Amino acid sequence: MDILFKNSFTLTEKILLECRVAYTKKLGKCLSVLGLIMTLFEFIRFYSVMNFKYKFLFTLFLFFFIYMLFFLPILRAKKMYKRYLIVHNYKPIQEFIDFYDDKFKVYESNGAIVSLSYSNIKKIYNKKNMLVLLCKGDLLVFIKKDGFEQGTYDDFKTFITTKTNLNF
Repeated sequence: MDILFKNSFTLTEKILLECRVAYTKKLGKCLSVLGLIMTLFEFIRFYSVMNFKYKFLFTLFLFFFIYMLFFLPILRAKKMYKRYLIVHNYKPIQEFIDFYDDKFKVYESNGAIVSLSYSNIKKIYNKKNMLVLLCKGDLLVFIKKDGFEQGTYDDFKTFITTKTNLNF
């Protein structure tokens, strides 16, 4: 079994923050955006005629939805990175990913190995410097776009799209 593509990188908090969109569930995003829009609309509409109690409640709801939409994913990414550091005894986290014709393997610097078939990939997120594969069981696999040691990013993009039938 020949390795078709090989990718490696050092996992940092910056990478996790860039990929934070993958941590927010679709329902949470929809509810946050809907709540933010409704709260803003009601806030503008009724602000002049409301008494202080209702102005305070609307302001509280507005800040809650802004928190849910923007700050919660950032805090979750930071918490996830701290968990990674604890598991790896506060050493830099190296990840190596080998892509074969029928599966891919993720190797971590602590010796952990995960082998998955391409059918396990549910969604692919395309970020500025990274691809994030969301696999069954909410497993996230990060792929650095400029981290290919074997193969190129453009060839990999065609390959993964063909194997998963997913667009990104």
